[in-house]
Amino acid sequence: MKILLVDDDTVSRMALVDLMSRFEGLELVEAEDGMHAWELIDRGMTPGAILSDLHMPRLTGIELLRKVRNKGGLGDLPFVLVTSSADLGTVKQAMTLGIDHYIVKPFDAEATEKSIGRTITNAWNNNAEAPESTLKRLRIANERLALYLGSLTTQVKQLHDDVDDLPSAGALWARLDTVKTGCLTLGLWHGARIARRIREESALNFDRGRVASELREIIERVDAQKACI
Repeated sequence: MKILLVDDDTVSRMALVDLMSRFEGLELVEAEDGMHAWELIDRGMTPGAILSDLHMPRLTGIELLRKVRNKGGLGDLPFVLVTSSADLGTVKQAMTLGIDHYIVKPFDAEATEKSIGRTITNAWNNNAEAPESTLKRLRIANERLALYLGSLTTQVKQLHDDVDDLPSAGALWARLDTVKTGCLTLGLWHGARIARRIREESALNFDRGRVASELREIIERVDAQKACI
């Protein structure tokens, strides 16, 4: 899942990259200011979440937020504003426009990590990338995406049917990692999150019934995405 980090200050971006690197499954994309971020989005990039500084040349964080909220398909995109304590009045204004959280410079590592963690959870729970964005990112046609999604469904169904015959949790993991990779590639973020959760839980307690139930949820997510094409 792509996370867009927007700040005209290089050191601040580096600090955000360091904080974000503690979370798995993320592709970090840096933008030098709000306009650069908007150009990336306008060309078809669909991030899972945006962390944006408030004060920037060309396009401020508030202006970027307005553009994102007004763009079709991005109305619920998690958006975190990065600001200073002196900007809290502006933060209240931003809240009316739909920011999810804000973090304050200079960064308090523990508080910032918690806020970012909530944002990442919201992003994973946003289910999936818009199909049109997946098509642009992979540079494929509708028919090819439908074929890939169908193949992923078949793969997950086969794993679901084999769960009771697997000798151990270890026998599940390699196939589960393939499912997770497929979900990430096709923009099915929630499916990838479920696959990761299955692996973590099965390492502690290999409950075949629970694994089968969660695999069925992935199948539902994939089929729902295919229906949107």
